[in-house]
Amino acid sequence: MPHTPAGAGCEGEAASPWLTIRSFIFGKDGNIYAVLAVDDLTGLGGHLIAIPFRSLKPDDPAGYIILPGASRASLQKLPVFVSNR
Repeated sequence: MPHTPAGAGCEGEAASPWLTIRSFIFGKDGNIYAVLAVDDLTGLGGHLIAIPFRSLKPDDPAGYIILPGASRASLQKLPVFVSNR
């Protein structure tokens, strides 16, 4: 899998870059989660969500990471991620 730093682009199935990877979380359950900003067009954070990292798929030709089946509407309905740090 290609190296993708936090802050790199991510897109839903519609090939519209409206997601941004903000951070990664290593869960106590052994899973890795990606914290994504939905509609972060201004760089101010957007709606933060956490999803399992294994849900993301690399898309080498475009240089983005894809979240299959994602839409803005479906992701905006997910609970907001809040960090306690």
